[in-house]
Amino acid sequence: MLFQNVKNDATNQRYAGNRRSHVRRQTRRCRFRPRLGSGNWRRRRWSRLFIWHDLHTQNGRWLVKQSCGAILLFRFHSLANTNIVASRLKNLMVRNSPRAFTLIELLVVIGIIAIIAALAVPALTRAIERAKATKDMSNLRQIGMATQLYMNDNNGVLFSTAPPSWMSQLYNADPPPVTPKYISSWGVFVSPFDRPASPRTSSPNNAHSAVSYGINGGVIGMSADKISKPSVFIVFAPAQASGSAVNFQGIGDTTSQASLVASPNVTVVADATVPNGPATGGTHVNRQQINALCADWHVQSMAWSGTGPAFTNKSDPGNDPDAPYRWCPQPPCP
Repeated sequence: MLFQNVKNDATNQRYAGNRRSHVRRQTRRCRFRPRLGSGNWRRRRWSRLFIWHDLHTQNGRWLVKQSCGAILLFRFHSLANTNIVASRLKNLMVRNSPRAFTLIELLVVIGIIAIIAALAVPALTRAIERAKATKDMSNLRQIGMATQLYMNDNNGVLFSTAPPSWMSQLYNADPPPVTPKYISSWGVFVSPFDRPASPRTSSPNNAHSAVSYGINGGVIGMSADKISKPSVFIVFAPAQASGSAVNFQGIGDTTSQASLVASPNVTVVADATVPNGPATGGTHVNRQQINALCADWHVQSMAWSGTGPAFTNKSDPGNDPDAPYRWCPQPPCP
C-alpha cells in the first residue's frame, strides 16, 4: 500500500464541487502524474498491476481502487496458507490417531507376560509359605509362653494327669463373664497350614473346633526340672494325620468348658501322632521342614528326617548326637 488516508485540508475546499478534481488533486499530491505519455505505457501498466489506491474524498467517503495483480497475489497467498494449515491438521490427526497392534506385537506381549508370570508365581508361592511358617512359629511361641505361665502357677508341673485335656488347662471355653485363662483366642491352636474341612472348623463354640498342635505325651504331669536338655527336648509340635498331603485331624469340643475338659488330648512323638497318625512329612518346603517348640521355649524349623538333626530321629543315625534327647526327657527311654 503506497499511501493511506490522504486527509482533507483547507486547500481542497476549492474543489468541493468537483469530486474528480478532488481525486486528481490528491493523486497529484502523491506524485502520480495525471497524464502519461505514450512512451510510459509499460510503466503505467505495471503500476496498475501492483498499486493499491486508497483515497479519501472530501465528503468523508472512501474511494478504493485495487489492481488485478494485487487481488491475484492476495488470493494465491490465502490459498497457500489454507493448504499449509490443512496439511498440518492432517498430519496432526494421523499422528494422534490410535494405532492397532499387529499380531506379532500381540504375541510378543503375551509371551513376555507368560515369562513374568512363570517367574513370579513360584516366588509368590514361596513367600506365602514362609509367611505361614512364620505364623506357625508365632502360634507355638504363644503356646509356650502360656505353658510357662501355667507352670509358674502349678509348681513347675507340665499340666495335670487328671482327665482334663492340656487344651482346657490353657483355654477357657465358657463365655464371659468367665475369666479367660492363659490363652484368650482359640485361633492360637490352629496352624496356618491347617485347612479345616467340615465338620472341623477353626472357630470356637463348636463341637469340632480344630486343634493343630500336639504335646509330647511323655511330659504330662512331669516337673520341668527333669528334662535333661531343654534346648533339644521338643514339647509342642504340629500333630499331623497320615496322608500324602498336609493333614490335621485334632479337635476339641469348645461348646463349654466341661466339654473341652472331656476332649481327648492331641499328642505328638516324632511321627506318631494322635489322632490318626502316623505323619508322613513336614508342613512346608515340600514337606521337608517342620517347626517345633523346645523346653527352653525357643521355636526352630528343622528337617523332617535325615542323618543330621531331624524331627523324627529318636536315636543317632550317624550325625545327630542329640537325637536321644529330642523326645525323651531323660534317656534311655523305652
